[in-house]
Amino acid sequence: MTVVLTLLNEEEEPGLNRILEALKHPSRPLFIGRKTCLPSRPLLDPSTPLVEGDDLLELLRRIPRWIRRGRAESRREAEDLLPACWPDELGTPSGVRGELRRVFDLRDWANQLPAGSRWRMEGLIEVKDSIEVN
Repeated sequence: MTVVLTLLNEEEEPGLNRILEALKHPSRPLFIGRKTCLPSRPLLDPSTPLVEGDDLLELLRRIPRWIRRGRAESRREAEDLLPACWPDELGTPSGVRGELRRVFDLRDWANQLPAGSRWRMEGLIEVKDSIEVN
């Protein structure tokens, strides 16, 4: 899974570097979903842990995808289309096949309660040449 994080105001804490350090050196074991779903590899890509840009879909097109064997996909293994989801306010850019879907993932963390739903786009985006991986 690849996650793209947006900071609205880089002046406020936590900043990008603090988030990067927290992912490199977490204060407790991190898990994906349930506590028994520990990641099998580091959460950050060892060769390109941070990629910056202004266009979410363009970043997703360029970031190397890792396969289960713990390495980046080669160009031979890579598919031309990448399943992705993105905020609905971005709409469906030209050349992207996507559809609107309602997801129920908002949570009131203080009270440990479900807090509602939101709309997001899901679809397939074309993969361009990714960032070189050593």
